[in-house]
Amino acid sequence: MEPNYSKREIDMLMDSIKDHISDTVVIPLSRIEAQTIKTNGRVTALEGWRNYIAGGMALFVLIVLPMLWTIWNDTKVDSDKLNQHMLTTK
Repeated sequence: MEPNYSKREIDMLMDSIKDHISDTVVIPLSRIEAQTIKTNGRVTALEGWRNYIAGGMALFVLIVLPMLWTIWNDTKVDSDKLNQHMLTTK
């Protein structure tokens, strides 16, 4: 069986809920703005670091990696010649 509440009881309950919300949930706008300004500064700094890292990776892939590949291929020792040399020196 459902309870029958009067309009006055419902209004009292709603007022109680509103009072509770206004006491505990409301955060001053200035506090929210201050936190947003701090957070935006941190995010901007992190984005800057991310851009430096991305630029460094691009330089590495486009310039340093091909140089290393060229040096590696030019100085690679032919394994057959090395094995033949090792057999003849024994």
